[in-house]
Amino acid sequence: MYLTGTYKHNLDAKQRITLPAPFRKEFGEKVCLIPIGGKILGFTPEGHQAWVESYFPNGYNPRSKKDERLRFLLNAKTMTLELDSAGRLALGKLGAEALTSCDIKREVAVVGNTDHFEIWDAEDYDDWTIIQRDMKIDGGLQPVREEDVLKARNKAARALQGMFRELGLPEITDAEVEAATYANGSNDMPERNV
Repeated sequence: MYLTGTYKHNLDAKQRITLPAPFRKEFGEKVCLIPIGGKILGFTPEGHQAWVESYFPNGYNPRSKKDERLRFLLNAKTMTLELDSAGRLALGKLGAEALTSCDIKREVAVVGNTDHFEIWDAEDYDDWTIIQRDMKIDGGLQPVREEDVLKARNKAARALQGMFRELGLPEITDAEVEAATYANGSNDMPERNV
């Protein structure tokens, strides 16, 4: 299997996408989907198994709690779906939370990535590719641990809280600092009466 190319599609009213014809040829009836890293990865069942195994370069150790938790998480987050007769995948079966976590709205980009495909929100994908072009980088964004991100966000929110206090601006409450630390966007922030 060798998947390449980018295809833009719209979800239909039932949150289905049509898998691009070159990709459909490579898949049987089943596709394993896993929402991870702000996108949805799509594998053949065999490809998914190999992908999970790749997380254990020294082999899976069933006596290791870390190995057990990781394998469990990767498999639990994965849903195996059947392609319908029109070659469509029902992304809605992943659940609203999964689609929201990947920022999937209506228009998506289905991108071949050698042994699997990725489904991105089309706007997010366009932003990512524009950043690569304009900043002359290769898209090699470095992953960070969630606890490090939360720590940095909390530190930044506390710095703003102190700066607002110093400048005599409307107070940023501890509840707002907490909300800013965990918010996915501005809609998750409490209303401010300023």
